[in-house]
Amino acid sequence: MSTNDEAAKLKQAIDLNDLARVIAIMARNPELHRAPLGYGKDGPLTWVPEGRVPWEPPGPARLAFAKWMIENGSDVHQGGDGPLMRAALNGDRISMMDLLVSHGANVYAA
Repeated sequence: MSTNDEAAKLKQAIDLNDLARVIAIMARNPELHRAPLGYGKDGPLTWVPEGRVPWEPPGPARLAFAKWMIENGSDVHQGGDGPLMRAALNGDRISMMDLLVSHGANVYAA
């Protein structure tokens, strides 16, 4: 299976808040931590800070995605701290901002 197919499956799993599937896909394909996906193709972690399908504040699943991804190979600084910038767009995402900052996201990133 191609990386593009796996990336599409990863995006769908993230959108569906399916943590078990996200872990299975990324564990099977660790290169996806650095794949040109997400906002600005800066990495899949840039998709995680917001619940988009349907829109909702990041709940336990989204926080678990971010934590697992960072602890297993995703760079918290993807896209110039893009995950933190996405989280900072909405006051309902403070829990995500806290998690990202606790893992080294740069609050002074431009």
